[in-house]
Amino acid sequence: MGFGSMAVAHRTGVVPIGQESVFIAVSSIHRQDALKACQFAIDEVRAPVPIWKKEIYKNGEAWKQNSEFLTRNAT
Repeated sequence: MGFGSMAVAHRTGVVPIGQESVFIAVSSIHRQDALKACQFAIDEVRAPVPIWKKEIYKNGEAWKQNSEFLTRNAT
């Protein structure tokens, strides 16, 4: 994989619907390398820590934990 530069920003707290919570930018000569780098980055941001989010629906709400953390830390 060959990419030039990468920037990652992650918001915390309440994030309104429709707004991004993670921003990843990658520069690369080849698009496929940039997409692979983005996938790797988001997996690495999410996997080491439990991220809880509250999803609100018309008929209720639910707390969900990120599957990347659960998969990597299954015992």
